[in-house]
Amino acid sequence: MAKQYTGEKINVYFEPKRCVHATECVRGLGEVFDVEKRPWIQPDNAAVEDVVKVVERCPSGALTYELPSNEQETHAQTRVAYGDDGEIFMYGDFDLVHNGEVMHLNRAILTSDESNTDNPPFYSKSFSGQGDKEQFYKPIQDEEIDK
Repeated sequence: MAKQYTGEKINVYFEPKRCVHATECVRGLGEVFDVEKRPWIQPDNAAVEDVVKVVERCPSGALTYELPSNEQETHAQTRVAYGDDGEIFMYGDFDLVHNGEVMHLNRAILTSDESNTDNPPFYSKSFSGQGDKEQFYKPIQDEEIDK
């Protein structure tokens, strides 16, 4: 279940079970995403455009946003890539059916290896403290995708 962090011009949602701790948010916009503060997400602390850019860089899709006009992030193209550990990186708008439940997603890291997740089918292995985090989500980055 995602928690909503309300701002005047943008709402940010965080779903902790999907977070792989790539720290893209904290490194990208520390004034908005600060784990030392409560609430840890403060959407009004930066320009809306900057918040959107950082949220869209979240590799797991644990962060999403909504603008007051009910505009949500959309992606013109859907991409799928495989990681070195068998994880599946998905970026784009798609529906995922799992155990009879339909989930509309825009980013996800999936796995078929149940040992890597406590929230199947989402990959939930923590990458905290495991070196270069850019290497973890590099497969979903592409110059064709405007981040």
